[in-house]
Parts: sequence; structure tokens; C-alpha cells
Amino acid sequence: MTILIIVVGLLTKISTASIEVNWIILAILHLAICFFLWVGRQQNNKIVNVVSVLVMVVVFGIGYLLSTIGILGLGFITAEYEPSKCLRINNSTVYKEYGVGNATTSWGGTRVCLYTNFSWFPFFERQFFEKGYIGGPDENKNEKNISPKNSNVNNTPTFYATDLKIKYDTIKEEIILSDDNSQDTLHLNRQN
Repeated sequence: MTILIIVVGLLTKISTASIEVNWIILAILHLAICFFLWVGRQQNNKIVNVVSVLVMVVVFGIGYLLSTIGILGLGFITAEYEPSKCLRINNSTVYKEYGVGNATTSWGGTRVCLYTNFSWFPFFERQFFEKGYIGGPDENKNEKNISPKNSNVNNTPTFYATDLKIKYDTIKEEIILSDDNSQDTLHLNRQN
């Protein structure tokens, strides 16, 4: 049951409001997979036994690979999953900003996500919008990204940015993101 809840959460972009709890849930998923693989390995059915061994090689192979990368490498990888800014915009909307790119990449920028909380269970949130303000060394940084099609929040070109200034207009229900040269407006009340 736990695995089913975790998989549904990953597919629907529903998570808890705490990064630590999300990592604990993913660790529980990994331990549950390991347990079921161990149970499958103990079965007398040859097909189940072989499939369990093959999946074990993949699961534990990934674990060994990640352990050879080391704590610094894992820090680089997981740093993009912890928000650099987290602001409550209104009663139901949370703005999170993530740094993208690191010392090993030739590109970088900022990824902006908007989440909504469930009134009946405030510890969970669902991501309903994501947009990247990302650029690289050889690209026109003013025309790189366009927000997702069919978005009810925004569908305008973005710009390269690493430190966005945030302003929330409560009357129009708009988030205005800007850097030194450019500005982008996210319309929260726009419907499809």
C-alpha cells in the first residue's frame, strides 16, 4: 500500500510540504522495493526468482553507483531539489524557486514552481506550474524558454535569470518576477 501511495504521489506531483519528509518517504519506497525483491528471491517459482535477481542488479547497481559518486557529488545532484526561496503568496499558493545548474554544467539559471495546498490536509501540496529561466553560454538568453503550453498561469517567453525579485499584486492576482533587465508576469487567476 505504501508503494502505491508513493507512486501516485510522484505521478500526480503531490508531495508533503517538508523536504525531509519527502526524502524519508522515498527512502521507505526504496526499502519496500528491497524487501519485496528479497521475498521474491526466496520464492520457489523460477520466473519470480530470476526477475527478482535482475531487478536487484539494477536497484543495487544504482545504489553502488551513487555511493561511488560520494557526498559532494550527491550534494550537487540533490541541491537542485531544495528551494532557494520559498514564499507563501496567498492562502493556497506557495512560490518556490530552485537554482538550476552547478559547477559541473555549462548552463544555469532558476526554475520557478507554484504549489497549492489542500485545505482538508495542509501538510500536502500539489505542483501546478513550473517554468525555467535557464540559459547557457552560446544561447540567446532572452528567448530560450517558453512556459508550458496549455498553462492557465502563463504562456510567455522567459529570460535567463539567477536572482529573481518577486512582487505579488493582490488585486490582479499576479506574481511579477523581474531581474535587472527583464520582467515576467504569472497570472494566477487566468482560466483555460
